[in-house]
Amino acid sequence: MLWRASEHEFGKQKHIDFDNIEKSFYDNIYFEDINFVVKVLLICLKSPETYSDDLKIEKFELTKYIYLISHD
Repeated sequence: MLWRASEHEFGKQKHIDFDNIEKSFYDNIYFEDINFVVKVLLICLKSPETYSDDLKIEKFELTKYIYLISHD
């Protein structure tokens, strides 16, 4: 008999934050189980014409930072 292997489901949260150094807003997906965040640039206030489709992946502890808003 074959058993179906279940995929691990990560707890995740989505939030928007602001980077004071880069003057940029990011949309973040935070994976609670592994303490990593995937960051997508929304807008850079220093140079609004800047666009990047690069993703940032960082080790992250949500409790150490202030984020602007949580969303789904």
